[in-house]
Amino acid sequence: MVDRIITNTTQQFLLLLLLLLLLLLLLLLLVYSRRRSESIYLSIYLSIYLSISVCSSIYLSIYLSQSVHLSIYLFQSIIYLSIYLSIYLSIYLFQSVYLSIYLSIYLSIYLFQFYLSIYLFLSIYLSIYLFLSVHLFIFFFIYLSIFLSIYLSIYLSIYLCWFQPINPHTIAQSNIKLYRSSSQILHQSRLVSTEILSFPTR
Repeated sequence: MVDRIITNTTQQFLLLLLLLLLLLLLLLLLVYSRRRSESIYLSIYLSIYLSISVCSSIYLSIYLSQSVHLSIYLFQSIIYLSIYLSIYLSIYLFQSVYLSIYLSIYLSIYLFQFYLSIYLFLSIYLSIYLFLSVHLFIFFFIYLSIFLSIYLSIYLSIYLCWFQPINPHTIAQSNIKLYRSSSQILHQSRLVSTEILSFPTR
């Protein structure tokens, strides 16, 4: 559209220039044929000058109208282009927002699964560790509890001796009873520990 307008204006301007040249030739022929005075030459010169100025003004008006039309056309095209770009950018922003939301949800699920797997491995490790510790140290725990009970019984017997009259026969009998009970407890604890240690191999 704009190219057609520009070509039409250039053609019009060239036609006007050709007409002016023809007028000049005719005037020169008239001048040389009739040999008028200098006033005629001056009037011819002024008429040619005025015709050129008129043509230039016409050309300028056409050029201005074309520029106005071109500016309007470009303004409309720029508006359409800006609207298109704004729509495209809004769509792109919406896509990026949805993509970021999707990625955040995906990453949260992935992290949640990762943390769950870590917790599962940790719980399995702790359960194995606790099982091994119980399996290995239960014998020592039983012995410690037995020795602690023997120590407490001896401590209580000594503490009770402070409140009873001192009789060496009763002290000896109580010590013998404590020794027998402790030996029985040790024997039973050994049996229990051997059964516990041999339980997984069955």
